[in-house]
Amino acid sequence: MGNDEVNYAYAAVVIVVSVLGALVVLRYLGPLGRPLPEPPFNVSLVNVSGVGDRLYVNITISDCRVRPLGGSVEVYLGDRVVGYSTFNATCGINTVSLPLQPQLVGSEARFAVNVSLGDRGYVISYFERLVTAVMSLRPVNVTFEDGEPLLFLSYVSPFPVMISAGQVTYINYNLSALALSGCVTPRALAPAGQGTVKLQLLNCSYEDLSALRPGDVYQIRALANVTYISPYGNVTQEVGLLGYQG
Repeated sequence: MGNDEVNYAYAAVVIVVSVLGALVVLRYLGPLGRPLPEPPFNVSLVNVSGVGDRLYVNITISDCRVRPLGGSVEVYLGDRVVGYSTFNATCGINTVSLPLQPQLVGSEARFAVNVSLGDRGYVISYFERLVTAVMSLRPVNVTFEDGEPLLFLSYVSPFPVMISAGQVTYINYNLSALALSGCVTPRALAPAGQGTVKLQLLNCSYEDLSALRPGDVYQIRALANVTYISPYGNVTQEVGLLGYQG
């Protein structure tokens, strides 16, 4: 190896060492040779849950080097803001309550948590969470009053709900025999909470009346049209129903 080759190799080593040294300085000292500022605190979104007609957001602010002075939460579906609330931020667990809108239930929402440092600025963090709430609808039984069939549905809803059903089928499970099919119902309004709604079955096709036998197990199938009613907007869904009556 000649002198020129030795000089080139030495120069390459010097360049590599210089670059690595610069990266270390940037990592631990910052671009101006000063230590990088530590974040004033850490923000995490612990839990999101719907209870009744309220949405509860649990936020933890930890490792506080600066005392937080206040905060806010914005809830997004896509690019649209569907919820907003402020809270008195403290270092520790913060619970924020917002109105629960029907369109949020079962959706992936984005939460923007903004924690203020007063005149020193703010820290904003973004989280995505699936919003859940207790909402259910299921067939309980079919009975006959004065020869007319009635469908009973049990429900749980944080909102008043308008319910109707179509394509109702009533099958004798023991005989694998179709008793009723093609039934529809009028709409009925049920209050928020938990309960049972009674719907009259109309326009049924009576397939096999001999399949209506006391003591047998029956399968109930239906397609329900459900409208959840709230001050923040109504949401309509189609829900497939399946239940058994013993």
